[in-house]
Amino acid sequence: MSDIAMKFRSSLDVEEYCDVELKLKSGSLLKCHSVVLLMNSDFFRGRLQSRWTTKETPTIDCTMFPDDIVEHLVKFMYGIHCPLHMSNIHDTIQCCDYFGASELLDKCVQLLIDGISCDNVFTILLISESFSLLSVKKQMF
Repeated sequence: MSDIAMKFRSSLDVEEYCDVELKLKSGSLLKCHSVVLLMNSDFFRGRLQSRWTTKETPTIDCTMFPDDIVEHLVKFMYGIHCPLHMSNIHDTIQCCDYFGASELLDKCVQLLIDGISCDNVFTILLISESFSLLSVKKQMF
């Protein structure tokens, strides 16, 4: 049996068989496979479901987030490990929330919970308040 995930990852690297483009803040286009986006995001599912009736390659505006955050989100959807850090966690959570990417959001929540310390408790509290992350707040009190 072939590893379909590995084939999708390889196709992403060379932009082979990609049928959707994400417009990034820098103006560049990130070419992807709609089936991967559909399977991993409520937002993309809503935007691309009717895509099967058109022959045009859709371009979706993702300029509201930094390029690296959108690229991390897409790589995560393809099963490619992308490191999460406290330095990019706020933007990553905001991006996950917007695009309905619950699996990456769960990873972010776990990073916050695991990273709670005296040095960052207020930062984590602000993030958890901003995004209504109750599971993080419960761990703090």
